[in-house]
Amino acid sequence: GSPGPPRTKIEMVQQQVDNTKGELQKTLQDLANRGKKLEELEEQTVMLSDSASVFKTSSSKVRKNMWWKNTKMTVILTVTIILILAAIIGRSNIVTCHY
Repeated sequence: GSPGPPRTKIEMVQQQVDNTKGELQKTLQDLANRGKKLEELEEQTVMLSDSASVFKTSSSKVRKNMWWKNTKMTVILTVTIILILAAIIGRSNIVTCHY
């Protein structure tokens, strides 16, 4: 368009066409940007889902390993306590038998 206000109907129509064209180009650019953002969001969603799956698997393995360690420790402590009690009871029986 011309630098000043439009002087003819053709110039007015041309300015409206230019304005509309600019708005359409901006809208199309915004849509393209939104599409890119949606693609990025979709990629992040897939990566997050994969990470969650790996975390679930890993946490299950850790939980099983910790359960086995806890079970082993419980068995070891139980056997140790039984051996200590057996030693105490055995000594007290030996002491009482001598008197």
